[in-house]
Amino acid sequence: MKMKPSINPRSNGSTLLTTSGQDISKAKFCEALRSFSEEGRRRTKLFAALLLITILLPLGLFAQDDKSDWYPFVIPEKLDTNSPANIGKLVLDAPAGKHGFLKTKGNQFVFEDGTPMKFWGTNLVFDACFPSKEQAVMMADRLAFFGFNAVRLHHMDFYFEPHGIFKDVWPAYKNPQQKKTGVLSPQQMDKLDYLIYQLKIRGIYIDMNLLVARHFTQADGVKNAAQLGMAAKPASMFDPKLIELQKQYAKDLLTHYNPYTKLKYCDDPAIALVEIINESSIVKDWRNNKLNGSMGGLKKDAIPEYYSKELDNLWQQWLKEKYSASATLQKTWHTSGYTSTQNIPIAIDPLKWTLEKRKTAKGSIENKSNETIIHISEVTSVARDLQYKTTGINLSKDKNYTIKFTAKADKPTKISVVCQQPAPSYKGLGISEQFELDKEFRTVESVFTANAECTNATLAFLVGYDSTNTTIKDISLEETSGIQLPPPAEQEKFIFPRPIYKLKMLYPRENVEDVEEFYDNLEQKYFDQMRDLLKNNLKVKIPVTGNAFSDEKSQKNCDFIDDHDYWDHPRFPHKFWDKNDFIIDNKSTLQDTPLGLIDTIQKSYTSNKPRTVTEWNHCYPSQYAYETPLPFAVQTTQNEINCLFQFAFNGDWKTIPKFDNIISYFDTITNSQQLILLSLGSYLYTQNIKIEAKFANQIYTINSPNLQAAIGFIKDKELRLGDFTITPKENGVVAILKIESPLPDNQNSTKTKSPRSDATLQDLPRRGTHYLITLVSQVKNTNSGWINGKFDWGKAPVLLKRIPTEIKLNKNIKTTAYELMPDGKQGKKIAENSSSQPLLFSTDNVNSPWIEIVTK
Repeated sequence: MKMKPSINPRSNGSTLLTTSGQDISKAKFCEALRSFSEEGRRRTKLFAALLLITILLPLGLFAQDDKSDWYPFVIPEKLDTNSPANIGKLVLDAPAGKHGFLKTKGNQFVFEDGTPMKFWGTNLVFDACFPSKEQAVMMADRLAFFGFNAVRLHHMDFYFEPHGIFKDVWPAYKNPQQKKTGVLSPQQMDKLDYLIYQLKIRGIYIDMNLLVARHFTQADGVKNAAQLGMAAKPASMFDPKLIELQKQYAKDLLTHYNPYTKLKYCDDPAIALVEIINESSIVKDWRNNKLNGSMGGLKKDAIPEYYSKELDNLWQQWLKEKYSASATLQKTWHTSGYTSTQNIPIAIDPLKWTLEKRKTAKGSIENKSNETIIHISEVTSVARDLQYKTTGINLSKDKNYTIKFTAKADKPTKISVVCQQPAPSYKGLGISEQFELDKEFRTVESVFTANAECTNATLAFLVGYDSTNTTIKDISLEETSGIQLPPPAEQEKFIFPRPIYKLKMLYPRENVEDVEEFYDNLEQKYFDQMRDLLKNNLKVKIPVTGNAFSDEKSQKNCDFIDDHDYWDHPRFPHKFWDKNDFIIDNKSTLQDTPLGLIDTIQKSYTSNKPRTVTEWNHCYPSQYAYETPLPFAVQTTQNEINCLFQFAFNGDWKTIPKFDNIISYFDTITNSQQLILLSLGSYLYTQNIKIEAKFANQIYTINSPNLQAAIGFIKDKELRLGDFTITPKENGVVAILKIESPLPDNQNSTKTKSPRSDATLQDLPRRGTHYLITLVSQVKNTNSGWINGKFDWGKAPVLLKRIPTEIKLNKNIKTTAYELMPDGKQGKKIAENSSSQPLLFSTDNVNSPWIEIVTK
């Protein structure tokens, strides 16, 4: 650990304190230098320099990571509710539900009494939905302080008690498949009830999620349950048994009585939104080639054969209902497009196959009979650094080709097939596909369309995934002209194969359009029957949506349209969700075209319904994460998006004993940078104010009546923000919030008491005019960072990067500046002035992102 050098206060500056605590007298040091012989005096300067480096290097003076650029800023559990940093006092309207149930009016959300509503929310995930009563009070206080007026309850259905919503009714069984899911745990529901109650009295609304992460089991009566995975996607959108189980859970949950609010969930206007299912789509899974079985076992994430056959039956039924007679279908599809398959072999010289090794990758090939064994002894982080390849392949633009081979490996691994132009362009020619291998031979067949003419193309198998032995045989490449028609007897029964997305170029266009319509209709049927249950059976009075991943047309009868957006979401090259092995781009959104996440919400919708984004994040540890919250609040407002839920506030109580350590790519409960910026985003998003925004020279500026900000590459730029001129010496965010509180303390507006006797949610800040200046740059844990491509998460405490800034208030009024402590309380005085001169000061030595300016 590198230590910041410090001066021993007892030495009056004459003694240095080393990392070991040893005092080194400057006088003794100089005496030692003078003791050199006359003969060596000419080398003294060089030796002295080396000696100084030897002494000062352990002190960190020459360290690359200058700790003086960072300061610890841990936002504690207890916060000062009277702080000007308490944005909740300006935006919350407690208690939640006071204006009646939420409704839709065109593309807006409004309450029953006509009050318009926009939700600036966050997500609670997994067991964060089930805090203890003490934790519920603390979390509700924290959410309120930072201006969140809504919470999305997400992934509640992942676990059994004590971490999830389900009661373990058969605890004696150790095999999860022998445990029945779906029974609500009374202990967990009590925790959830109390959390909702605490959120409600602070003015924080609820978005209730239904099917998110439930792992259906054999004990539930579900076929192939162990193979379905989380939420049984997408079979849960068309299988009758799975839909029946979802309906029962929705009924049990939404008709549950909360003893603290004294209302059923379906009768509580504080519960404002319902989502039927999370991130599941039949259409998208078709486009990912998951719906036609495992294709010979080569796709591990494909739906089981039972559900693939179920889709076949539904497809045949749908065709019959649409066309009534097979002759009508054939005429519509122009079945001449179903010509008998005519495959023309493409010549591949067997003697041209070689093993190309790049960087440190090592391997060799062994030809045995008609098989080639690739002995892979060392791999890199990039699979293409070891590839079995050949050249001289002749491809024609827009022609269809089938690549076929048989392969196995000594242990489960992957293999990729690519075809590309030769050097120097290496342009892809239509296929770059990955397959799973194991110890048994599997035949792989894939169709692609050549996107360019090439007489000397390269065909390569990327094998640099694992150190193992991979065997390949029977490689062939053929030009393919079409799909063969089923026999006449099957045609009469409407037994036509469901087109596989990767082969769609071989089917008649009308056939592909029909299968897309079929999948859209399946989704719509699912959403319609779930919404009918909620609205007509359970009498749910609030807006209901289907799913963020489904097309708008399949949700035409839902009440609003949802979306999810991320910037720099981690990718996992080897093991999914491996916290120690992930990749991010670490790129600025303000250097992206067009503005990264900030502009992704500008999508085209045809329906006049409210739009929401229930998951969004500029993920940690991106060094540019400060760029997104404020511009995103402005852009979504301008695009009339009515609801934003940052993902996420908290996902795991077990690993957060304190608030001093960032432990997740997403969670903000301990991320000081994001909490502070999200609170300002709440003010911009929820207030009905005019906002002007400009983007130029990689700086995004915001101007509104009481809040001005500059975000991005602001280093050494003179910024005029409201009443201030500000010159930061580091990139990041500078924001000025003007807070007027003209009323005497005993004449403030109606107060809603918090459960804590010393807190009021609607108190205004201290009397008079106040400015809250926010200076935020990067955030990290102590000793965290990238080392050799791996991210070290470091340890507590959380650090903020300092933004040294020159600040001038362009008014001649008597003013005092204070830094605010991490709990929001007023800290040390930074500067003050008289009414005859402007306030001018520097933040070089300020250890807080918050500065309060008090005028008199």
